[in-house]
Amino acid sequence: MDIGIGRLTAVFIAATLAGFISHSPAGIGVFDAAILIGLGGVQGEEHLVAALLMFRFLYHLLPFVTALGLLGVVEGWRGLHATRQPKRVS
Repeated sequence: MDIGIGRLTAVFIAATLAGFISHSPAGIGVFDAAILIGLGGVQGEEHLVAALLMFRFLYHLLPFVTALGLLGVVEGWRGLHATRQPKRVS
């Protein structure tokens, strides 16, 4: 699969803009279709679909899961810290 960096950059920018213009959440469907159409016609399109799935995973799902985990840790620490300190009565 031989895709030049110039073609990849142009297709990625066009796909991102198409996803933004469509107002669909995260450009799902529009972005993917634009990438498949723009980079289609090369052999091994299954590699392109796999790359799109990895992009979605790394760009959307992984940061969400990381933030959710960090939120749980911070809230757990705050709850534990709040129960250890005696309440002051003024």
